Amino acid sequence: MRKAVSTLNLKNCCGRRWRFPKRNAANSLIESLDPPPDDDTDSTWAEEICQRIESIENGEMNLIPWDDVMRELSERRHA
Repeated sequence: MRKAVSTLNLKNCCGRRWRFPKRNAANSLIESLDPPPDDDTDSTWAEEICQRIESIENGEMNLIPWDDVMRELSERRHA
C-alpha cells in the first residue's frame, strides 16, 4: 500500500542522504499522487492481455514488425 509523504517528512528524509536518498523521496512523492490500485481494472486488463496473447498465438492478429512501422512513418513524413 502506498503512503502519502508529508512535507515535513520529505524535508527530514532529504536531509539524511544515507538513510533516505532524495531520489527515493521523489519517487515516494510521485507515487503518492497516483490513485490507489483498482482490483476491477487490474482484472479487466489481465483478461484483455490474455485475450490478445491468445489472438496472437492463434494467428488471428496481424502483427507488423517495428522496423516496418518506422519505415512507413518515415516515408509518410517525407512524402
